[in-house]
Amino acid sequence: MMHFGLGILPAALKPALRVGPAAARAGGVMRASVESLGRPDVVVVGGGFGGLYTALRLANLGWEEAEPPRVTLVDRSDRFVFLPMLYEVTTGQASCWEVAPRFEELLAGSGVEFVQGEAISLDAEAQLLSVRRPEEATAGEGGAANSSGTTAGGPLALPYDAAVLAPGAVPSFGGVKGAAEHALPFYSLDDALALRETLLPLSRAPAGAKISVAVIGGSFVGAGAGSQRVCCWQQPRTERYLSVDGLPHVHCLGDAACSADSKGPAPPSTAQAAMQQADYAAWNTRAALLGSPPLPFRYTNLGEMLSLGGEDGAVSALAGLVQLRGPLASLSRKAVYAARMPTPAQAARVGASWAFDAALGAAALVARGAGGAAGK
Repeated sequence: MMHFGLGILPAALKPALRVGPAAARAGGVMRASVESLGRPDVVVVGGGFGGLYTALRLANLGWEEAEPPRVTLVDRSDRFVFLPMLYEVTTGQASCWEVAPRFEELLAGSGVEFVQGEAISLDAEAQLLSVRRPEEATAGEGGAANSSGTTAGGPLALPYDAAVLAPGAVPSFGGVKGAAEHALPFYSLDDALALRETLLPLSRAPAGAKISVAVIGGSFVGAGAGSQRVCCWQQPRTERYLSVDGLPHVHCLGDAACSADSKGPAPPSTAQAAMQQADYAAWNTRAALLGSPPLPFRYTNLGEMLSLGGEDGAVSALAGLVQLRGPLASLSRKAVYAARMPTPAQAARVGASWAFDAALGAAALVARGAGGAAGK
């Protein structure tokens, strides 16, 4: 039996991601053959940038004369979180629906089915993924299988012909004494809202009051709000095609993967790297199902964008050839992120909302300038 990630576990795979025949016996559900169903099944674990964008890409790829697969996305949360904009939720510059839309709404009409639950085991031999649904989290294990693929008090068993693992990472306090009691993580919508509730009373402090806020973590998210995140210690080893060693029909990407770029070093743990990996993971999953050659992953650094608070920002792109700072950088950052939303519908809604906010801000700035000139 081969085990995945038992150090600091990926968020979607607690308490373990097991690979072996024991996983199939736990579910008690026999896997239906692809021939009898007519279409292959692809399960994608993790609804972050890597998993969600892979699932959507799979649903939109051309499949030649073959039947397109049924794509099922599994995540513990009911929402996708656009992490680079999470800081704006805390400061009130972005709404929850813009930064953290619900999967059910986001995936409507996409051809991707969403299952909310915790992936607990993957059987590579029987090709079954076991998922504990929220309503079953407190139920006992075991029991007979029913027609829906669940067992009485047991997990949901999802058969697959190809699997993509992108469970992401979990926040960690790094064993620092007292951190869990006195510090706030910053990795989810609930974290952002909790931080906003904590900071709100401080904003009402009397003028001249001394307020201290410690920011721990030097990532771009940390520079904006304060965060630290850690990947699992024992990650699945992947090949340059993002497939797990010895399992050509199982691909792994994002923070959960121990992978290297085909040109050399491992890609960074960023949203842009995960989105680039998603394109390759989707294409290579298609290749595995159709028996065509896969493509080696190549990471391209497109630059970095950072919010510096309010309407201030910084952008560095095209190997440093483009350098922006101030309101123009902030507007450019929002425009790029709106265009990179998971679906065209979400991109249009968010883009229109942010354009409206920018127009209101510009009008207010003009009004203040006119008022100041009139007062001289």
